[in-house]
Amino acid sequence: MSAEIVGPFNRYELVVDGWRVPFVEAREIDGGKIDWTIDHRLGATTSAADFEETARLVAEAVAVACGLPSHPSRDLSEDERAHYFRHVRHPAAAPCRMTALAAVESEPHKHDEDDPRRSA
Repeated sequence: MSAEIVGPFNRYELVVDGWRVPFVEAREIDGGKIDWTIDHRLGATTSAADFEETARLVAEAVAVACGLPSHPSRDLSEDERAHYFRHVRHPAAAPCRMTALAAVESEPHKHDEDDPRRSA
């Protein structure tokens, strides 16, 4: 038996209408092309001009393959999510809602100032 630790890897996940498409990675490469990887097994390269159409097609195909009626296109309530994702056999196969994160400056909390572990 042979075991290795390989990496680190840079991943670029595909997000359509704010929902991550499971099992799909896409990244822009030189020359106005998009490099696609599906399920770490299938690869393709397409024109960046066709990105939007290709992304939607791939998102719909993956959703149907995972047991969904379609790729989600809007926010879903908890009840809607339970109903929508009821046929998905594994959580990794379900699209998840992506949220943008941003750094925000704030004043230190009072308890941080009193904590001796946080003194300079």
